[in-house]
Formats: sequence, structure tokens, C-alpha cells
Amino acid sequence: MDILGSFTISISDSNLDFSKLEQNIGIVPTKIIKKGQLIGKLKNREAPYDIWLYEIKITNEEDIFEDLASLLNDLLPYSEYIREISKSYNQVTINCYLRSDFAQMGFEITGALITILEKFGLGINFHILSFGGVEDK
Repeated sequence: MDILGSFTISISDSNLDFSKLEQNIGIVPTKIIKKGQLIGKLKNREAPYDIWLYEIKITNEEDIFEDLASLLNDLLPYSEYIREISKSYNQVTINCYLRSDFAQMGFEITGALITILEKFGLGINFHILSFGGVEDK
């Protein structure tokens, strides 16, 4: 199916306490961005928030949600803390970033995954970039 992408958890606020996050989430973030840091491909924009980000790349094109399950299982021991901070920080989100050469794609989120997401008190955001190709079958 030629799908590329990732699943992330992103925690952002105008003044994140990175040391507190480190103490309470036993996962090393993939990226930390500090408010005012230059970001973007051209490094010509300032980050409006502090951001703590943990990312898992999609490795299974046949069942992309296997990788979401992996992300959620990594975070599950910290679900209560994540639920708690989602009420006080500006944004705590799970994101799915998908890129495909195809104009049409479909996927299913199982009840089991929805049940795990509920433990975090979070939904999931989908960001899909399609290059619009069509494949005849």
C-alpha cells in the first residue's frame, strides 16, 4: 500500500516542566523543542510553545495500527499521569501522520485500541497527505 508515517504523543505548553515530565514519564522523548527555538526546514520560524515529543515510525503497512499499539503500550504505565497533565497543559495529543501515493485509503481502529486510548483520556488526530495517485486493480 506504500504508506509512510508515524504515531506521536505530543505535550506542549508555553512553559513545560521538562524535568517533571522526565521524572513521571519513563520514556526518552524523540524530540524536545523549547519556546523560541528556530524550527522548520529553513529554521526561519520560532516555536510558539515548549514541546515534548515521542514518535514511533510506521513499520507495518498492512496493519499500521500495530505501531499505534506499540506506542500506547510504551506509554501505558504512565497513562494516569498523562491523563492528569492533559487537564493542565495546553495540548496533550496522540497524532497519526500518514503519507501515501494513493488518493484513497481506509483503515480501522479496533475496539481494543479505543479502549486503551480511553485510559489516557485522549483522542487521536489524523494528518493525511495524499499525492493523489490511483491504482487500478
